[in-house]
Amino acid sequence: MPRPFLIDQLPSKVRTLLLARCAETPTPTLNDHVQWLAERGHRVSRSAIARYLANPSASAAAEHADATDTEARAVRLGCLMVAASHTSPGCTHDLITTATALVNWVTQPETQA
Repeated sequence: MPRPFLIDQLPSKVRTLLLARCAETPTPTLNDHVQWLAERGHRVSRSAIARYLANPSASAAAEHADATDTEARAVRLGCLMVAASHTSPGCTHDLITTATALVNWVTQPETQA
């Protein structure tokens, strides 16, 4: 798996502003971007900016994957909580079986009835 962009460590608002700045005025040089980020307290190299601007979709894909992973964990936790309210206390096997069945039901594509 490739190393994440250094710029991915910046706040998402800064990354969004950087991309918007490039879209609005495509003439700034890499030095202008380095200076602009430095004025905001972020030290980023010219090469890191060049790699990011050459492929901003890679960064967006990484953010989407993180969001998807977080969403999946939330679904699993929610199903575990529901299962806990419908199984006998202390019966871990029934709890996990019920939670797994709920996760499978929630995550399966809707079928037309």
